Amino acid sequence: GDTGLPVVLGDPLDPAAIAIQAVADRLATRARGLSGRSLGISPR
Repeated sequence: GDTGLPVVLGDPLDPAAIAIQAVADRLATRARGLSGRSLGISPR
């Protein structure tokens, strides 16, 4: 990262790069909308 090249691109087998990529993969496949989800509140 200090050289301007992200660790994920510069050394994709580095443990930090693997962890960052895993987080990015999970975020990319996560549903974004709240449609059909229970919000855990009840109207009065």
